[in-house]
Amino acid sequence: MDVFMGKKQSNIQGIIGLFLVLSFIATIGFLYDFITTWNFSDLENAYNSFVALLLFYYLGAWLSGESNLISLGGIASISFIGSLAYLQTNFGFAIILFIVALFTAGLKLELNKENVRTKPSNNNRYIPTQVKQYVWRRDQGRCVECNSNEKLEYDHIIPVSKGGSNTERNIRLLCEKCNRSKGGRIL
Repeated sequence: MDVFMGKKQSNIQGIIGLFLVLSFIATIGFLYDFITTWNFSDLENAYNSFVALLLFYYLGAWLSGESNLISLGGIASISFIGSLAYLQTNFGFAIILFIVALFTAGLKLELNKENVRTKPSNNNRYIPTQVKQYVWRRDQGRCVECNSNEKLEYDHIIPVSKGGSNTERNIRLLCEKCNRSKGGRIL
């Protein structure tokens, strides 16, 4: 009976130890995210992960009745001193935990990079050939202001410097005279 209880207690400690390590990695990952992005939701997530870490520690300490919750064969141990939980590791295991946390944070940043909206460059005035062809056909090769077909230019209705795009909805044909009289104004 005592042997069975010992194995059961050891299994519970192992499971709790796994959750402790995962909570620790999540805490480090969220802290890294907060430091690199200054997004306060990452700080809140780090706090929540740390609270989970402490809860798993207290649960394990209560179940084991020991101050040293888990020892993974000299690789790592978690100790309780006062109201603080300490993760003690050998140098190699600490590096592995740090690399896993960095990889997790980096993967999260890489996935979020697609959702980041960047400000359009003010220097990108290039109009794609496909857009030029569409605008030429739509405006029938004539200035939309004076109907001239001399010295035609592609004009941005909303200037690029004011957030305009290079799409057919924002491009029109103007003759040189009409385009110069317009300047940088939005007509």
